[in-house]
Amino acid sequence: MTALTFDRPCFQHRPLSFDLLPLIQELEHWEGAAWSSRTAGGLGNTEAIPLIAVGGTLNDDFAIAGPLQPTSALAASAPIRQFLHWLQLPLGCCRLVRLPAQTETPTQADHSYHGFRYQPLQVPLLSDPAVVWYCDDQPQHLAVGTLWQVNHYRRYRWVNGSDRPAVHLVIEVPIALALPASLPASLPDPGVSFTLDGPKAHPPQGVAVGWPSRLSLGKREMHPDTSGPSSAPAAVPGEIPLPLVPYQFQILSPEEMGQLLGILGQDIAQSPSLSSEHLSQVTAVLQTFGQAWRQAFERFGCDRRGELTYQGLLLNLKSEVGRLLNRSLATPGQGRWAWTVITSQLTTAPRPVLRKLDRQLLAKRSAQVFDLPERESLPQFDRPIFIVSTPRAGSTLLYETLSQFPDLWSIGEESHDAIEGIPELHPASHGYPSNRLTAAAATPAVTQLLKQRFTQKLQDRRGEAFLALPPEQRPTSIRFLEKTPKNALRVPFLRATFPDARFIFLYREAKENISSLMEGWRSRRFISYYNLPGWAAGDWSFFLPPDWPQLATATVAEIAARQWAVANGQILEDLAAIDRRHWCFVPCAELVRQPRQTLKRISDFADLTWDPELDAKVADTLPVSKMTLSAPSPDKWRKNGQDILAVLPQIQPLIDRLENLYDDVVNAERSK
Repeated sequence: MTALTFDRPCFQHRPLSFDLLPLIQELEHWEGAAWSSRTAGGLGNTEAIPLIAVGGTLNDDFAIAGPLQPTSALAASAPIRQFLHWLQLPLGCCRLVRLPAQTETPTQADHSYHGFRYQPLQVPLLSDPAVVWYCDDQPQHLAVGTLWQVNHYRRYRWVNGSDRPAVHLVIEVPIALALPASLPASLPDPGVSFTLDGPKAHPPQGVAVGWPSRLSLGKREMHPDTSGPSSAPAAVPGEIPLPLVPYQFQILSPEEMGQLLGILGQDIAQSPSLSSEHLSQVTAVLQTFGQAWRQAFERFGCDRRGELTYQGLLLNLKSEVGRLLNRSLATPGQGRWAWTVITSQLTTAPRPVLRKLDRQLLAKRSAQVFDLPERESLPQFDRPIFIVSTPRAGSTLLYETLSQFPDLWSIGEESHDAIEGIPELHPASHGYPSNRLTAAAATPAVTQLLKQRFTQKLQDRRGEAFLALPPEQRPTSIRFLEKTPKNALRVPFLRATFPDARFIFLYREAKENISSLMEGWRSRRFISYYNLPGWAAGDWSFFLPPDWPQLATATVAEIAARQWAVANGQILEDLAAIDRRHWCFVPCAELVRQPRQTLKRISDFADLTWDPELDAKVADTLPVSKMTLSAPSPDKWRKNGQDILAVLPQIQPLIDRLENLYDDVVNAERSK
């Protein structure tokens, strides 16, 4: 499991007796949008089509998110399903990977936790003698007609020196079954073969196959139909059983952890860059961590309810000795491999999809620091607009878009600091009961201070600061826009502070929203309270519902569902006490699907000015929000589907109420 994996040969292969022609035919039909660089499994400069993935969706999540399922691409391809079934191997994630002509991937080695559990097997489908893999700088052409294992613990890269794309079928299997000693006998129909020029017997082992403009099938000649994913009649999904690896929330067992910590300890003991004092410190931390890990495993085992506890232990470990180890461990080396395997557990969410921001504007904003304004210099906040929603419901997208209206001012960011920077409004001042704020919190002193703090950061749609204007040029009355997800629990407080406030209730469908909240918890980019007192897992993400201590043994899905229900339920209850003309309901799905129509409705509700500059920004589709964690997809939630479907019955009555509101909005628009 450890040293032996490094001692494997760089390359091993087995001959295939399976006729690959039907698989190669499929490639003629998967051009264009089917290939995506987002799902290439971390193999840089390549594109991929996922075939088996977490939840059966287009994602690059190779860890713990949920059960594996076939994607729609695999469901449409009987030949690939037949081949995967024929291998008789337990299947992890699978994908087609394409390397464009005259391209190579960066040199890399897979020392991740996922690489500790799974080994990718390579089945070349389209290749050429100029297509070469390098492993520890040893070159090898991976021939079509064979199944290959490249030692992924060593440094490898893929080079396509030909003038055609190269395509491999990548099949992940558990590491203990990396390369079978033998493969099944050939499927029936041995007379069907392929060639680039005409009928021929089965190609000899190692034949190189490029992109054919014409394929010959025995005595039949086929000109592939490019209108769909397969020219053959679509097989019924599930007709061919696939031996998928059963799903389990899995982390390192105490025995595995002990072995990895032992390798790590041996490596650091020999490090010349680590002083004896630091060596003693690291050794003690690793020993304490190993004991805590064993205790957590005895309590939770491979149960999702331990996810945040395990994550907290890993984060504390990295915080205590991560910098020392990253500086002292040899690269490459087995100690660094062990460290990476340990610390890359529970990693599911990719880095966020960030937009390119105007650097000059960003620099201008970062330089705008103003003292707290005097009371007499404050503008009148005329019918301020507050977006209220659950976290991860699309509020950043709506906020960024509405900020482009010419008559709106904002602070350019969420108001966590502006609000909770006032001690009376921070939950710590009351023992962290929740983020709920009622009208009682809106004392005259707090109201005055909050308006001052908002004014201090006011800016228009071009980033020009309110306080940067000469006093005589500052508007005496402004329309203010604000959004902070914690405000889902603060509507009464906001109404008391701004009596003529208007509210936009942004709603996102439960399954999608809960899945996004789960991603946010796992990404640790939305921590609101570090080392929350009374929370064994340490850090808390998003807002605090009133009953948060009762979630101590809940799964991430259960926590996310509770936050979704508390936020939406409280918003509904609080808005019921407001004049119906002072709030509007906006489904996030309609904002994305029909941005112009939805924004027109909001502008009518809030009495906002629509101008050509704004019109141009919403002409087609809205940009991706800067807070997006992974690229939008309507079925993205399915990778967490098993956990989400388990919690939906508990919140179904609230879902029904909100969906009825959604229907009312859609029907009202259709009746116009």
